[in-house]
Amino acid sequence: MDPIPRTGYKPPHSLPRSTPLLIAVALALGLILRFANLDKKIYWYDEFETSYRVAGYSGVQLGSVLAPGHDIEVQDIKKFGHIDPGTGLREVIRSLALDVPQHPPLYFVLARLWANLSGDSPKAIRALSAFLALLVIPGVYWLSRELSDSNYTASITIILLAVSPFHVLYAQEARPYSLWMLITVISSATLLRAIRLATWRAWGLYALTLIAGIYSHLLFGLVIAGHGIYVMASKETGFGKSGPYFVAGILALIAFLPWLRLIVLHSAEAQATTSWIRSTTAAPFDRLQRWNLVFSLALLDTGGTSVLKIGYDLHSRWIHLIRLPVLLLIGYSLFFTYKKAPKRIWLLVFTLTGSAVLPLLAPDLVLAWQGTSHPRFLSPFYLGTLLSVGYLLEAKISSGNFSQRFTWRVITAATFFSAILSCLMISYADTWWNKGQVNPRVASVINQAAHPLLIIATDGPSLFHLLSLTNLLDPQIRIRLVQESGTPAIPDGFTDVFLINPPEKLREGLVKSNYRLEGSGVDTLWRLGKAS
Repeated sequence: MDPIPRTGYKPPHSLPRSTPLLIAVALALGLILRFANLDKKIYWYDEFETSYRVAGYSGVQLGSVLAPGHDIEVQDIKKFGHIDPGTGLREVIRSLALDVPQHPPLYFVLARLWANLSGDSPKAIRALSAFLALLVIPGVYWLSRELSDSNYTASITIILLAVSPFHVLYAQEARPYSLWMLITVISSATLLRAIRLATWRAWGLYALTLIAGIYSHLLFGLVIAGHGIYVMASKETGFGKSGPYFVAGILALIAFLPWLRLIVLHSAEAQATTSWIRSTTAAPFDRLQRWNLVFSLALLDTGGTSVLKIGYDLHSRWIHLIRLPVLLLIGYSLFFTYKKAPKRIWLLVFTLTGSAVLPLLAPDLVLAWQGTSHPRFLSPFYLGTLLSVGYLLEAKISSGNFSQRFTWRVITAATFFSAILSCLMISYADTWWNKGQVNPRVASVINQAAHPLLIIATDGPSLFHLLSLTNLLDPQIRIRLVQESGTPAIPDGFTDVFLINPPEKLREGLVKSNYRLEGSGVDTLWRLGKAS
């Protein structure tokens, strides 16, 4: 096979003198924003799950401590966040395979190796995600150069990436999303390289990235499908020359068969732990409003900080008005890329964005699910949109028309400013819309009580809040675990008795037992008292 030369748009002007300085500033900001205040935000339930899986514990072991009828202390739960020295990678993989097979093991294995070296604190575990997210920046530069052969376009794209609110937010999440994004970037760049070089060695490297990707996140399968569409529709390869891609895909499938077998064997567990995504509670107009927030997140995030008293509010008109211009900019960049860019550029952008959104959008529209309401499932979409916005901005600010060039430089400056401001708010907030926003205040109220008792229904949503609160509550706080349908006996000797999100049956049982529920001043937290 003969190598295919790089082709693509080349800017009419050389790099402005200020570009290297802007790149250096953006990269410094990207480094600081990803690693700053890693331990400031609440450690959400999903992250706590990461910790106890990485520590070598299983859901059965955690459930034995959280069984109804027990009185425990917070420290009894906290121990699950620390590595059991008697466990190793085998226990980590076994815990995932039996309880949550929809989570492939690569990230958790890396996290265990990382924790063995740097510690198992929430800050240390999150640092792995931040490090992987930092590697995405040079990876996107490589991808952009393979795509357009334009140093200017690649420079603008990585500046956008460095201060993208989505990438900064999930860089500080102790979950597999940073790894998934990194492998998506590397795999896409490796695909373009394999097409350009047309050697079996290059295609073999691409096959390795597919194996790593599918073992990092199941939704990487959509990336593989998008790559297939790109290969078959590309003028450099086409369907007749797509054999090496299919060989790479088959090798990846063969390598994934052992874990795929576990998913099939334990499909009931996987369905039980993902049932929330099949919720049909969102109204159609609410869904449209949420999409405005979700699809503009690559460049602007207005929500979640308790400091500015704003949130991920679907019904706040001014938030939607602020986010709408960003959404229009992203939409226009996709249109502009399609109309002006060479096919190899717009085709990759559209296969990345389309393969991420369309398969989740279909069940959302037909079955009223909520897959597209969660940005973390759309990581390739945010990569594709940044590539298209980078292409648009580079073309416009390099225009020979002075008025157009000036206008788009103002738009570019406003885009960077809004993204940086969003990231600063994310960095200094104690929580955000992707975590339990009220939990820091819940913990503060409980910790201030002289001798509190916390009642938790183990078969309700309050259990998830408890696991998230573990690192915020005083270790000696007493917890009584009850069933939703039961009526707990309230012992004497406690100055305050609290309940978090008590289910309706539990409330009814307490009222019948001559208790009353009073507000605590914080959403989801109730104080129990004797009825007069």
